[in-house]
Amino acid sequence: MFSEIDVYLDQSVFAKQSMNLCANHTGIRLTTFEHAMTGYEHDMRIFLTNINLDAIQWVNIARGQLSFVTID
Repeated sequence: MFSEIDVYLDQSVFAKQSMNLCANHTGIRLTTFEHAMTGYEHDMRIFLTNINLDAIQWVNIARGQLSFVTID
């Protein structure tokens, strides 16, 4: 399911962001990072504090490694 979610700044809607949802109030991100996953996870945690979702399911597919992370 694809949805437009609100992005907040100082408790007011600042923008709309398109995002795939895997359930109500849960986004999903699919990436193919080989390196630098820690920085992306940090950025996704900050992003989550500024949107109206409860969690983001993050799936990363790299050569020889598949990871699933719930950011909440």
